[in-house]
Amino acid sequence: MINHLFIKFLGRAFVVYFILFCVPIHAQNCESLEKELKSHVKFLSSEALKGRMTGGIEEALVNTYLETAFSDNKERTICEISYRTTYQGKLLKSRMSTCFQNKKQVNTVLVGAHVDHIGMGGELSKSIGKSEVHNGADDNASGVAMVIELQKYFSKENLPFNILFVAYTGHEIGTKGSEYLAKHWKKMWGNCIAVINFDMIGRLEDSTSSLFVSSNNADFFQVASNNMNLVFDEGERLNSLDTRHFVHLPCITFSTGIHNDYHKVSDDEDAILYAGMCQQFKLYQTMIANLAMKELKK
Repeated sequence: MINHLFIKFLGRAFVVYFILFCVPIHAQNCESLEKELKSHVKFLSSEALKGRMTGGIEEALVNTYLETAFSDNKERTICEISYRTTYQGKLLKSRMSTCFQNKKQVNTVLVGAHVDHIGMGGELSKSIGKSEVHNGADDNASGVAMVIELQKYFSKENLPFNILFVAYTGHEIGTKGSEYLAKHWKKMWGNCIAVINFDMIGRLEDSTSSLFVSSNNADFFQVASNNMNLVFDEGERLNSLDTRHFVHLPCITFSTGIHNDYHKVSDDEDAILYAGMCQQFKLYQTMIANLAMKELKK
């Protein structure tokens, strides 16, 4: 008689195989994905959100948008995490949105990107003397858009781990949101096995452009190139991003790099390259499916 655990393993393995090899993003699907990504970036980088400053009144609009984007499946747990922090001697009350996909597993993978930016500029701005809206389309509406679409995709998949998707706040003032999340992780979501981060991923032009990958355990993530020009380092950037509070775990972060619009009023939606983001989506989809295969083999 075949052991029922073996049958269960085969069933899960088939699901992951299906994700990896039977659900490619074809041209038409990519066109639809680009449209969705653009919709997210356009809203998050709109003038109405005034640069998405942590603790600002626009933060509530951001969270309302994220709650709607995350909540089209009843099996997900959507919540806003409230915390307090200080910046330049002022007490800030902030809330960040999370989406927990409970696959009824022991382990959880964290997938995140920071949603806050620098508001009207100030000391963090590189547009000297300009007190105007810093829309932060690439920094980091692009990363949050990717988080939204990945959670939408994986909500339908039977993975061997849970996934927590999060839009960190407090990044620009010292990664305060991810610090709070790390301190309270254990009692809320159990055992974290990996951390994936996106920070400025909206400027990939073509296959000759570089996608910068920083990881303290690249072999763990088994990132397939998908005919992309991947530039790896050994985790140097992890300590300056939201991953800094999770570096005791396998961590990886992706970026298309710093550009001339970084922290300037010119970081606008019309410079985002959605075909490149669609190409990255397939890379991240495959990477998470590879993690699932690794988990099944334990």
